[in-house]
Amino acid sequence: MKITEYIAEIQPLSIHARFALGLRIFERYVSLRGLQDDSLWTYLAEMWEFPLIHDIEDKLIWEKTRCDLADYGLGDELPEELEEELASLAISEDYFELWVTHVTELAWGNMLNNSKGDREDESLTHLTQVLRLAAKSEVGVPESATFSNSLYVHNQGWGELLIKEDLEQWQASRCSINLVPDGELDCAEAVAFFD
Repeated sequence: MKITEYIAEIQPLSIHARFALGLRIFERYVSLRGLQDDSLWTYLAEMWEFPLIHDIEDKLIWEKTRCDLADYGLGDELPEELEEELASLAISEDYFELWVTHVTELAWGNMLNNSKGDREDESLTHLTQVLRLAAKSEVGVPESATFSNSLYVHNQGWGELLIKEDLEQWQASRCSINLVPDGELDCAEAVAFFD
């Protein structure tokens, strides 16, 4: 499936659903690459809490207790043990940073935006980059229908209130769709591909 076709399918999804979709794809990337560092599993566990926090004040409290890898996604240094593991698996730190940055910004960028339109643009921008990374890394993505119980038209873009069972369904989604870029990248696009 082409990336633009998949984006058209996911555009109706809420910010929470888009975030969970990006996080699920990153989780699949981590698993496929054999990454084991504890900081990753701490990050994933904490980030999966985000869609269940409905009140913006509670989200801001959650944000203040962020883990080291979330800090890395927001511009801090990579935890040393993870740096060593990336090197041992021949994974470029710059490439890995793109993954963590875009997934982290799917939460932080949307949480700190007051405008519904800005939140929509922010979430689609970062999710598009995650999809491009998935295509480049040959990581499958989930069926968009799995996340369709949370739509952007509800609750100022955040979607209907979620329950734990909804989240468990999202977490269990199979990443079986392979994405491809929409065409050949020219030189300028290739340079900007991950900007």
